[in-house]
Amino acid sequence: MASTKPIISAMLFLLSINAIGQEFKTQSVSIFKNGQSFFIKTGKVNIENGIYKITEEQAPASLFGTLWFNTPDNEILSIKSYPDSVERKSIKAAEAIHEILAFNEGKKIKAYLNNESVFEGTIEEISTKKQPNGLLLPDHSSLITMKKNTGGWVLFYVRQVQQIEFLERPNMDLEQIKKLQENIIELKFKNVNSGQALNMMYLSNGLVWAPEYLLSLKSETQADLTLQAEIANNGEGLKDINLNLVVGVPNFKFADRLSLLVNFVKNKTHIPDPFKMDLLTNAISTQRPSYTSDAPIDTPVAPVEGQGNEDFFFYELKNFSLPKGGRAMQRIFKKEIDIAHIYEANLPGNNNVRSFGDDFFFSPENQHKVFHTIRVNNETGQPWTTGSVFIINEEGEKRPVSQDMLTYTSNGGHSFIKVTESTDIKIKHAEKEIGREQNVRRYPKNSHYYDLVKVEGKIQIRNFKNEAIDLNLRRTIHGELERTNIPWLTQGTVNYNGTPNKATNVCWEINLDAGEETEVVYSYEVFVRS
Repeated sequence: MASTKPIISAMLFLLSINAIGQEFKTQSVSIFKNGQSFFIKTGKVNIENGIYKITEEQAPASLFGTLWFNTPDNEILSIKSYPDSVERKSIKAAEAIHEILAFNEGKKIKAYLNNESVFEGTIEEISTKKQPNGLLLPDHSSLITMKKNTGGWVLFYVRQVQQIEFLERPNMDLEQIKKLQENIIELKFKNVNSGQALNMMYLSNGLVWAPEYLLSLKSETQADLTLQAEIANNGEGLKDINLNLVVGVPNFKFADRLSLLVNFVKNKTHIPDPFKMDLLTNAISTQRPSYTSDAPIDTPVAPVEGQGNEDFFFYELKNFSLPKGGRAMQRIFKKEIDIAHIYEANLPGNNNVRSFGDDFFFSPENQHKVFHTIRVNNETGQPWTTGSVFIINEEGEKRPVSQDMLTYTSNGGHSFIKVTESTDIKIKHAEKEIGREQNVRRYPKNSHYYDLVKVEGKIQIRNFKNEAIDLNLRRTIHGELERTNIPWLTQGTVNYNGTPNKATNVCWEINLDAGEETEVVYSYEVFVRS
C-alpha cells in the first residue's frame, strides 16, 4: 500500500521553491494616462551557486526595451529565460469520505461501518491509486489500516464506512503538488552571496489613471476647481508604494510588445476599453482649437505634492496601496481660480466655395450655433492635464450645469469649457463677389488655371439676452485677408485643400450690450479655379 506521506514531503520542497522571486519590493510606480506604468523594484534575493531564478508566475510583463536589472556591488554575468520543470501548490477541498480520511492520517476517529461495527482508534494508513492528474489519492476501494485503542489493528474498505466521528479537529483541505513545464528567468552573478542586493525596473501595461475635474461656480468671476484621479489596477498588486500620476505625452516608441525575455508571459494586460483614454491624451487635446466623487465636495483635503521633470509633471501619492483588480479615487487638489463667461460661434470656412453671388444672401439665423463657454485661467503653479470636467453652480442650491472636456492647460495659460448652446444670440452671414481677374495664375501642383476673386462678407449679430455679453466669432478663411471694420485676431495655418490659397484662422472679439445689434464687414482675395 502506498501512503500519502510523500505528498507532505514534496510540499516542504515546494515552499522553498515559491520563496524564489518574493524578495522584491516595489518602491515606486509612475502611471501614464495611456495605460503604461514604470515600475522600480529593489530587494535582497537568495541565490544558490551564484544563480537566482524567477518563475513564470512571478515574471514581470515588461515591455520591449524597458526591462533592466542591476546590482550595486556585484556583476551580473548573464540573464536568460528558458523552459524548466517547476512544482506548483494548490489546495483541494475534501468532497467525499475517502478524501476526508486521506487528509487525516494519524488522527483519532470513531468509524461506524455498514455492518453495524464500530471501531475507535488512529488512522495508520490508507492505500492510494494513481489518478489521471498524476497524484496518488485514495478512492472507494482503498483499504484503511486503523490501530484500535483497545489494542491490535483492524482493516476495512472505504466503501464500508457509513459514518466517521473525529475525536480531534479534522483537516478538510489537502495541499497538492503538481509538476509543470514553465519558463523561468535565470540571473547568474559573478560573486556567490546569500543575500544579494538586486534592482529591477521596467515598463508595463495594466495600470491606468483618468483625471476628473469639478468646476464649482461661486460667482461670475470666481470658481473652485477640484481634480481627482480615478485609478484602475489590472496589472499587479500595489502595497505602501510611492505612486506618481504623470501629466505629459510619453514617447515609448518600441513599447508595443513584450520584452523578448518574458514573451512567454500569458497574462498580457491591456488598457481598459471603458476609459477611452485616446480622448483624454494631452497629445490630441493640445491640437484642439481653444474654442471648441466618493469624497464630499466640501471636504477639505491636503494637496497632493507635485513636481516637474523634463516635459512631465508628477502628482506624488505616498504610501499608496491597491490590490490587482482594484479601483480607487484620489483627491489631487482644490484651487480657487478666475473665470469669465464668453459666448462663441464658429462660422464654416470657405475652402469648398467655388463661386460667389452678386449680392448678399444671408443664411438663416438658426444655422450658426452660439455656445456659452467658460474661460478658466490657470494660475495654480502647475499644469492641468486633459480630463473630463463636471460643472455645478454653487450660488444657492448646488445644481448641475454641464460636463465637457478640460484640455491641457499650462501654468499661466487658459482654456475654454463649453457649457450649453445659447438661442438668445442670433447670427446671419453672407458673402458676395465684388471683383474678378481671370486666369491670373497656373498652379503647378494640379496644372489648373485660377481666377483671383475679391470677396466681401457681412456678419449680422443680435443679442436678445437681457444682459451684456462677450462674443468670440471665429472662421477659417482661405485667401489673402484685406480689411475688416471690427479688428480681427489672425493665426496662419496649414492649407490641405490643394489650391494656391493660404489659410488663416480669424477671430472677432465683440462686446454686445443687452438687445444690441452689430454688423461685421470684411473682405479678402481668393484664387478660384477658372
